[in-house]
Amino acid sequence: REKIEVALKHVHLAFEDKGEKGVQAIKRHFSKYVSGLRAASIWRQKLATASNYQSMENLLQEILCTDEACH
Repeated sequence: REKIEVALKHVHLAFEDKGEKGVQAIKRHFSKYVSGLRAASIWRQKLATASNYQSMENLLQEILCTDEACH
């Protein structure tokens, strides 16, 4: 959970600093953030193919929700 929260902050800061280019540049870090999660390879693929800030943020929120009850 903590790694995903850090990933959310990282994506947000990259977007604030450099816009969509910043978000695309941090994709290489996602393998570290999702390692150890159930279905890590699927999450890694989805994050790597996310096209923009909003889709990455949504995916990271979805990961958090699969880790705990989100209703």
